[in-house]
Amino acid sequence: MEPISLKNIEVVCSTFANTDEISAYILSHEVNGKAIIIPETIMLKILADNSIDSLETIWKNKGIAALVWSSKTVDKAIDYIKRQLYVGQYKNDLLDPIFEPGGLNVNAMPEIGLSKEMMQKLLLADNIRIQEDNSIAIIKQVPITLRTKISITVNISFNEVTAPNVIGVMKGQDTSLPVIILSAHHDHNGKGAEGIYYGAVDNASGTVAIMEIARLFQQAA
Repeated sequence: MEPISLKNIEVVCSTFANTDEISAYILSHEVNGKAIIIPETIMLKILADNSIDSLETIWKNKGIAALVWSSKTVDKAIDYIKRQLYVGQYKNDLLDPIFEPGGLNVNAMPEIGLSKEMMQKLLLADNIRIQEDNSIAIIKQVPITLRTKISITVNISFNEVTAPNVIGVMKGQDTSLPVIILSAHHDHNGKGAEGIYYGAVDNASGTVAIMEIARLFQQAA
């Protein structure tokens, strides 16, 4: 796929109180090609109530190029990615639980999650500070365009992968009855900062239980 590339775009910053204030500003100002900083509390809310897609559609139609935000959630995600090691054959970035339930929408507006440190660098030239609660301390109440511009490039590629599944079927005498499915998964988190996740309680016990149930079913049959 073609990469998403934004070069030296301006960033709008303000102490917006809610999405209505953001939309009102976007609809009444020239924002074409600009990014806009979304306060943490607002961003977490619209992600939680799944209103992000509809809002992005409106904002994107008015020319907003990207959303920028910072949160402790982003910091935790970045830390997780840095320290987590996976067993190679089970690695799947598209399904990593840290990004669920949003999934991947290749046509979506870029949502740039910055660490608190990087957000502070973005605001530094305008003498704006990040407070302890991760809110932005801005003196001016009206939105301002930051002196510092941003550039991003997003490369998206898809790789089809397969994994083995073992399925056993035992037919009953009454085919009008519903099917009963018993299942267990045998994947794993691999290594992490604290060592190897052996997974005996989860993965091993699940697959062993299925094998034992299958043996007993076969014996009963």
